[in-house]
Amino acid sequence: MELNILVVTDSHEGYEELKIIVEKTEPDIILHAGDFSRGYDDLPSVKRQLEILEHLRKPIYWVPGNHDHNSFILHMNPLRKFSGDYCEYLSSGKSVLLGDIAHEIAPGLFIAGLGGAPPSFVGDKERYYGKPYQTKTICDWAVRQVLRPQLNMPGQYIILTHFGPLGSDTTKSFKDGVESGNQGLTDLLYEFRDKILINFHGHQHRGKGIFIWNGIPVVNPGPSVFGNYCEINIRSIDNRWEIVGIKLLPNKS
Repeated sequence: MELNILVVTDSHEGYEELKIIVEKTEPDIILHAGDFSRGYDDLPSVKRQLEILEHLRKPIYWVPGNHDHNSFILHMNPLRKFSGDYCEYLSSGKSVLLGDIAHEIAPGLFIAGLGGAPPSFVGDKERYYGKPYQTKTICDWAVRQVLRPQLNMPGQYIILTHFGPLGSDTTKSFKDGVESGNQGLTDLLYEFRDKILINFHGHQHRGKGIFIWNGIPVVNPGPSVFGNYCEINIRSIDNRWEIVGIKLLPNKS
């Protein structure tokens, strides 16, 4: 069995850019790693972009970013009370908001997720505040208490987060020294390194790339608002999933 997965992130209301990506691809599954909004908390823009992805008529899994409304952070909204028509829309099954339980997307392969982002730093000085995680410690707690329990089934996992793991080149801006990674996620990838197939994230616009951490690919597709996206092909052999290829597009090298 083989699967082709499309990964986008940080679309920031780039509707036309998202439409172009949709026209170029024919995936089996679609992932969005958050930051649908350009400013903060723009609820209508999230639905509008998900509806663009729905044109592919494939399963969609997503997490919110730090620019998206806190109601999409499910451990902060356990009763799933959403504004406007989101209650009806999110219960329709057209897309799956991650953040409470893992979902089996193929035999023996699950996807687990956590949205939002911690503060970003230059050295020891905070450069950008975190939302909804106002400190590193709070984000560490969310990884331990919200993401970690999702990895409770036998099988392999795709981890979809908005922020990436501390120590990966995909969380750094080498231009201005900003580090946006989280130590708690780094620790989780190490603890479950035999179960995790790959970690997709966004958030750091200047971190587009692939970083191999303890054998686990950590992938930041780059902001889709600028036309970036990722295609990955995976296959199952003898009940074990493996990566066939990863493409970061457009390839401007």
